[in-house]
Amino acid sequence: MECVLPSSNEYMPTDQECSKRWFRFATACACALALMGVIALVGWNANIWPFRRDAVGGPSIPPTSAALFILIGVAMHLPARRNRPKWCLWAVRVIAGAVFITGVLRFASCVTPWDVSIDRFIFHGAQKHQMGADSAAQFALVGVLLGLLTVRLGRWDALLCVPFFGMAVAPALVVIGHLNGVGERSGASLSGEMSLFVALGFLIAAAGLLCADWGQYWSRRVKDDPDRAVDGRSSDPTERKVTVGFAAALVTLTLVSIGAYRSLRQFLDDSKANDHARDNLTIVTSVASAMTDAEASARGMVLSGDEEFAERFTGAVRIIGPQITQLRTLTQDSRCQQEHLAILSPMVVRRLQALREAMALRRSSGVEQASLVTSSAAAREATDAIQKELKEMGSEEHRLLATRIATVAVSARITIVILTVGGGLGIMFVGLAGWMILRDISTRRASEERLAEATRVAESASRAKSEFLAHMSHEIRTPLNGVLGMTDLMLGTMLDDRQRRYCELAKSSAQSLTSVINDILDFSKVEAGKLEIVRDEFNLHNTVGDVMDVLAQGAARKGLELACHIASGVPALVSGDSDRLRQMLTNLINNAIKFTPRGGVIVRLSLDKVENDVATVRFSVTDTGIGIPSDRIELLFKAFSQADASTTRVYGGTGLGLAITKQLAELLGGTVGVESQPDKGSTFWFTAAFEIQEEAIHTESRRREEIWSSACGARKDPRSLRVLVVDHQPLQRDVLVE
Repeated sequence: MECVLPSSNEYMPTDQECSKRWFRFATACACALALMGVIALVGWNANIWPFRRDAVGGPSIPPTSAALFILIGVAMHLPARRNRPKWCLWAVRVIAGAVFITGVLRFASCVTPWDVSIDRFIFHGAQKHQMGADSAAQFALVGVLLGLLTVRLGRWDALLCVPFFGMAVAPALVVIGHLNGVGERSGASLSGEMSLFVALGFLIAAAGLLCADWGQYWSRRVKDDPDRAVDGRSSDPTERKVTVGFAAALVTLTLVSIGAYRSLRQFLDDSKANDHARDNLTIVTSVASAMTDAEASARGMVLSGDEEFAERFTGAVRIIGPQITQLRTLTQDSRCQQEHLAILSPMVVRRLQALREAMALRRSSGVEQASLVTSSAAAREATDAIQKELKEMGSEEHRLLATRIATVAVSARITIVILTVGGGLGIMFVGLAGWMILRDISTRRASEERLAEATRVAESASRAKSEFLAHMSHEIRTPLNGVLGMTDLMLGTMLDDRQRRYCELAKSSAQSLTSVINDILDFSKVEAGKLEIVRDEFNLHNTVGDVMDVLAQGAARKGLELACHIASGVPALVSGDSDRLRQMLTNLINNAIKFTPRGGVIVRLSLDKVENDVATVRFSVTDTGIGIPSDRIELLFKAFSQADASTTRVYGGTGLGLAITKQLAELLGGTVGVESQPDKGSTFWFTAAFEIQEEAIHTESRRREEIWSSACGARKDPRSLRVLVVDHQPLQRDVLVE
């Protein structure tokens, strides 16, 4: 009975269709990237805005970056070609090497004092507006990824998409930063800033490389299994989806963490710079106030002669000196402030010295001469010059403070953008991976339900077939038994030689048919679970002897020796299914006789183990027959199979005897096995578990006592006697020795 799986209404594309679909996306990205590079190069050569050479900060896409974008677009398109020749992979590798070397050389020029970039050799006039360090690092990464796209990484193929996502995160943050006003300058420069258009180009390149990688993945699946190209339905491996989704989220969050750390670090540095600027402004204000106090105290002493003003002057001077020294230390990183201090310090020293001389003249010559010194035009000019320098220093500190406050605001906005966008991207990647996994789980669950339903249908059909055969056992055996009975009655009448030969042939054919039908019905009963094991007490030794007696005549007709050896320790009285034991022994011994042209067959019984009054007995049947090749042994215990197709023609049989023996042995708590060598013979064995009866121990003891008593009239163990064994068959001699 044929079972057909229910079909699903949901369309599932083949692996080849998936490959073509991803390659189409990669080709679209490649064309967009190459077109962007061509437009940038044409605009740069024609000096068209926004690509003109004299643009503020340089062109929006430097000419070297535009050329590399064109090469990357070509490299992304080559793997998507139909019937791709081998030179395509080598072309991609050459382009990958060129992009990588260009990026590394430019990055080295940005971080070292030596200019080793190739921009100035390729494009005349481009050395002033070359790509930044971050763009160079991105191009080096693109070169590495292009190279990896041409090799097979085996089990690591799924992780190749991780750097593609990592490559896209930094340009995405740059684009979002420009859109939010964080990146004010859009031109490339030596400062390392990435322009808006360059960041968009890198995003397109990342999307194209990711699509090309997925296209390569599906293409390799089709190449590894060509049948998938026609009827194989694509089933994205859940492992790859989980790897892609969570790896992308991990890379995104890692880069976001790095960016947030750098932004926060910049924020802290800018905050410290603001505090530094405020301290400088406070000191400048304090110096200006102290100079004013010194001027006022000196004039007061000159006009009044009061020494209290002189003490105030001395206190102001004590403040001015250390503060100017401190201001010189704090403004070491400001060239402008150091120039102001270089002018201010001598002026302050000269002015304070002049005020000291005026106060000394007041003490010695009086108020008139001292007033002339403090009120002279030169004195006023010196004071105005000092105040002017202090005012300019204060204005410079105010300007620096305002700039740094704006920088702090920008750092804060950058931090917010990075955390917001990066967190959103991470959540999006994780959610996308979770959605894809849930979709896979739903699809797989539906497939499992369809498979379970088909399995139930198949099992039901198999059960119905087996139950039908089991129920037909009586109806089939009844007419066969009638044929056999009538044949026996006919053989008992007066028949001539020809009629007797015909009757014997009819009886033999009926017996063979009965044997085949019995095997089929027994196998069907086992498959249907209708075969029950009956536990009753019986004599194991006598049962084996009965089987040997029945089969001895068949062995004698072929000129074979049939011997049996029961090892000591094998219990006699046991509880089990004697009928099934007879059936298994009959199957194995019949097979041994059938496949043995000369020699003999030995049946051995040995005790494997005894646990809780349950004995496991090993039955082995050894013959000197044709043997079995080692590569065919595994087929022996399968239903309707034999070691060789010619065996059925030569020896007959259905191939069910050993399969039934295996299932019966398992029902009796044992197992089966075989050891064979071609042209030397085979040993088939099985084990079965039997419950030992209490009477068996006493019966065995009495049997040994009788044997010992009858041996030479004395109570001796016969195994200690010397016996001469004479037999023309080696098997018989081995049995007698045992």
